[in-house]
Amino acid sequence: MKITAIVSSQTNSKQTAFRTEPPLTEEVLGCALRDFWGENWANVYSAARGLFIVARTAIPKEQIPEYERTLSGQSDMTGLPME
Repeated sequence: MKITAIVSSQTNSKQTAFRTEPPLTEEVLGCALRDFWGENWANVYSAARGLFIVARTAIPKEQIPEYERTLSGQSDMTGLPME
């Protein structure tokens, strides 16, 4: 899964939204929370309208590839198609 853009129109001052390709699903995010980040992070990571939403701002650019790897791994595990 590739993060393709930051979507500022879909956030507030305490969130950062990322467009992903393919669009993020609740199923993939749920797997990432369960298998990697932990359920206690559900208040930090969410999916809405196909976007990956992080409840924080000022995310270091080095963190983006880590998000991509985690979401890609979970997408592979769910059997959803990757583009």
